[in-house]
Parts: sequence; C-alpha cells; structure tokens
Amino acid sequence: RAISAKLDVLCFNLRFAYGDGNTKDNRIVHTNDSLFIGEDFICKVAMPVMAWLAIYSREYLNINNLQFFEGIIHEDQEFTPRAYCLAERIAFCDMVVYNYLQREEGIMKSKQNTRRCKDLLTVADSLYAFTRHHLKKGTIAYDKMMEKVSFAFTQSLAYYDSKEFSVKLYCKKEYYPLQINSSLSPKFRWKYRLVNLSITLYLLVYKFIK
Repeated sequence: RAISAKLDVLCFNLRFAYGDGNTKDNRIVHTNDSLFIGEDFICKVAMPVMAWLAIYSREYLNINNLQFFEGIIHEDQEFTPRAYCLAERIAFCDMVVYNYLQREEGIMKSKQNTRRCKDLLTVADSLYAFTRHHLKKGTIAYDKMMEKVSFAFTQSLAYYDSKEFSVKLYCKKEYYPLQINSSLSPKFRWKYRLVNLSITLYLLVYKFIK
C-alpha cells in the first residue's frame, strides 16, 4: 500500500508482548479517512511517538532532512511529530504490524534522571523551534504540536534535580508559560495551569502525588 499510494509515511498498530507469553494489542484511535496531509494527521490520529510504528519513504526523509536528534534519549519523541507533520501523503493501516517486547531493564524504565531531565527539555526546545518555523500560530496543527512541547517540558520536570538544574532555566524558555488549549483533557489543563502559576509549587506538589 505504501508504494502503490506513493505515501511518505504509513502508520500501523502495535502489540505488547510480555515475558510470560501474554500479549495485548494497542489499537490506535483513528478516523475513517484513508489519506492525510501531515498537519491534518497529527490533529486527527492519536499516534504514539515511537518511530517504529511507521514506515517512511527514504526519498521523503532525505528531501526534508529528517534525522534523529543525535546524543539524546527520547529521540523518537523529537523525531516522530516532525516526520508526521511534514508529510504530504500519510495514512494509517488498522493492522497490528509490530510486536513490542516489554523488558524490565529497558532504557525507558531506567532511572537516568539527570540525563532524562536534560534530554526531555532538549526535545521541548527542538519541537518548539520546529513548530514556530513550520506551522501557523492559531491553527489546530500548531496547537497540537505545542501540546507535545508542553508534555516534554513537564516530563523533564518529573526528573528535575535541584543540584543539577535551576527553575530559572525553565522560566526563561520562550514557550513558558505553557500554552493551554481547549482540546486538552481536564487533567492536563489543571497540570499546566499549576506549572504556569509556579514551577516551584508544581515540583513540590508533584513530589507528593507521583
């Protein structure tokens, strides 16, 4: 299908596979539209950020100079939204194509807190720069990308260490205070309002509710 439809990106479902032999399908919420431009796709299809949940045209990646941000973890979180957004022809296939083996020792379950704090802030910075350059402020696509910026920003705070970082670093970001969109769930609206009110207060509250 990817070849016949001349797609830039084709996305699909995944299945979680566990060491005890159990599996669990993770079905993506999607619309009935079969073909999108990237800006519509990120608004209508709730795709996770894992890069391996899609296949990409090599020509498309090369033309748009789409590469992973070197030297960081959470690199999928930085790469995938950009790769989806720039596509002129992107589609979703409602099939389970990828088996995701769950391992306790995986890097995303490790406790590299200082590195994760730093790298997630790098993700937020990079996605914000991309959004400002490629999307028009006030559009749904812009708001959706800003949601990803805010998410990475607050993820970084989850690994915050006062010995390594300063709250002032976060407050100086161009995208702070965080944008609060009407499409956000009540949970995230409350969360971002608290962050905007006081990052120090948010860190104190987070310590007791995480």
